[in-house]
Amino acid sequence: MLIAVKTFSGKVIVRPDNTRVKDGEDVYMPEFVSRLEWTPVIYTRIIRPGRSISKKFADRYWDSFNVGILLFPADLIDGSEEGYACASCLDHSSLLNLEFHGIKEQSKKYNKIVISSNNNVLLSDNIDIRESILNSIADVSRFCWLREGDLLAVEIRPREALCDMKNSPFQISGTLDGQTVFDKKIIL
Repeated sequence: MLIAVKTFSGKVIVRPDNTRVKDGEDVYMPEFVSRLEWTPVIYTRIIRPGRSISKKFADRYWDSFNVGILLFPADLIDGSEEGYACASCLDHSSLLNLEFHGIKEQSKKYNKIVISSNNNVLLSDNIDIRESILNSIADVSRFCWLREGDLLAVEIRPREALCDMKNSPFQISGTLDGQTVFDKKIIL
């Protein structure tokens, strides 16, 4: 399983499956990580393989979604392409659980996403999840083959600072239409 990501700026990157934090686990960063950046994502599991998928047919390739976050160790991001690549493949840096919400159950166009940390709201927004995923399936599949079981994540905000060693451990949680979808402790 790969995690194909459409970045907020529209680029396509791929994270390996070892970046995904297993359901029920806390996030432990290696000793060399002193600061983390983050970006919120909506994501889906691909249900059939495809490449160069037209937006018109993208609905055939997914049936569920959820909300998560991607973490980036700021210590590795030095402005080079290699630094960003290293930060994107660090173990346990993708908070994407495998409990999904069926798209057929979605009764409204926009979903309310709230992400909070230590009782501070980091993000509160209404997102057209279906449209974002359809566009992203078409965009990402131009660059890489999407296989059954892969995850496709769409960044919904640019990367920004999240926490550092001074405020570790750090609690972060997310809700989708009032239902908790993740609640993790991050330990630096």
